[in-house]
Amino acid sequence: MGDDIERLIARTRAWFEAPEQVSFYAAGNREGPTELESSLLERLRPRGWDVLDLGCGAGRLAVPIALQGNRVTGVDVSSPLIGAAQDFAHERGADSVEFDVVTGTEVSFPPASFDLVLSVKHYCYVPGRESRRRLLNDVAAVLRPGGRLLVTSHLVPTEGEALESLQDDPVHHAAAAEFRGLEPLDTFSDGQGYVHWFTRGSLLDELSAFGRIDSVEESADGTQIGVILRR
Repeated sequence: MGDDIERLIARTRAWFEAPEQVSFYAAGNREGPTELESSLLERLRPRGWDVLDLGCGAGRLAVPIALQGNRVTGVDVSSPLIGAAQDFAHERGADSVEFDVVTGTEVSFPPASFDLVLSVKHYCYVPGRESRRRLLNDVAAVLRPGGRLLVTSHLVPTEGEALESLQDDPVHHAAAAEFRGLEPLDTFSDGQGYVHWFTRGSLLDELSAFGRIDSVEESADGTQIGVILRR
C-alpha cells in the first residue's frame, strides 16, 4: 500500500489547500474549542506545558492554548492553513506559537520534547493502520514521561451501517477505484480528500497500543469522541 499512502496523503493535502477549505477553517477560529474539546482540555489543564498540535489547521486550538501560558508548536500538511494560523496568532497576540508545514505523517522532533500532543480531528486523515501505528510510536517518542496524547475523531455507529451508506455512493466508488489497498472504512469527501471512518470500538482498539487510556468522552449526539492517553 506504500504508493497508495503517498497518493492519499497528497490527496488530503490538496483538499486542505483548496481555498474554500482554508476559508472554512479560518472562519472556525471564531468559534474556538467545541464543547467536547473544552471538556477534555479542562481535564488536562495545560499550563506552562510544551504542546504539539498535529494537523493544527488554521490555529483554532493552538492559539488559545498558547494564550493560556503554554509553548505551542503547530504543524499541518497545508501551507495555506499554516499561513492562516500565523495570521490568527498575530491577530490574537500569540506570536510565540511556532507553525510549520510538514510533508506527511512524520513527527520529527527530538525525544521527550512535549508534555502534550494534540491529534484533534487529525488521526482519521492518516491513511493505513500501519501508518497510524507508526504515528503513535512517534508521538510516544516525543512525549516526556507521563505526557498525554489527546485524540478526537468523528464516529460512525457501526461498520455495517457505514459500509451500507457507501455502497450507494457513486462518487466515493469512483475515487476509491484509483487505489488498490484501501481499508474497508476509507472514504473520500465529495470524491476528494480522504478520511478513515472509525467506530468507537475500532478507534479505541487502535489507540490501546499507545498506552493507558485516562479518559474517554463522547459528544451529546454520539458523533464525536475524545480520548486522553498517557505515555
